[in-house]
Amino acid sequence: MKQKRIAMVALMGMLVFAACGEKENPVTAETAAVFAESVAEDMVQDTQPLMVAETAPEDGNTDSDSPYDVDLTQMSNTMVYAEVYNMMMTPEDYVGKTIHMEGIFSTYYDQNEDQYYHACVIQDATACCAQGIEFVLKGNPQFPEGYPEQGDLITVSGIFELYEENGLEYCRLVEAELAS
Repeated sequence: MKQKRIAMVALMGMLVFAACGEKENPVTAETAAVFAESVAEDMVQDTQPLMVAETAPEDGNTDSDSPYDVDLTQMSNTMVYAEVYNMMMTPEDYVGKTIHMEGIFSTYYDQNEDQYYHACVIQDATACCAQGIEFVLKGNPQFPEGYPEQGDLITVSGIFELYEENGLEYCRLVEAELAS
């Protein structure tokens, strides 16, 4: 059973590296083995078993006491990265769901649009790849008032939505709140 689990982790590692890497750098068995070892260590270090994100059923009722449809703060590093990857690949599955997450605060100023974009950036267990989810604070306060410092660890929750800008589709959390 344990060997099957390690083999599955190694296979997942190859897929993750293929998604994160460049086409000129194909995944090697050595790379996959290093990733699998790292993930296995992460699994051993976590005191709670790996969990799959719980999402609310169609009727909105949940058996959980959590006010969030997807609570990334209750998952292992590996599962958090996998769930955020799923949000990027199949965002339509998350529209309208309340997401709760922890990561590093990052902000970007677009001179062409004269607009700030704020994100919660989550790194995977090996810190090779990062995924960020943009958020808009409730009431949309003027930056920098009410925002943390660049690089601060934050916990944010909000409603997942898709929006279009300049002909491209993006996702973000709206009506977001930062935990104190």
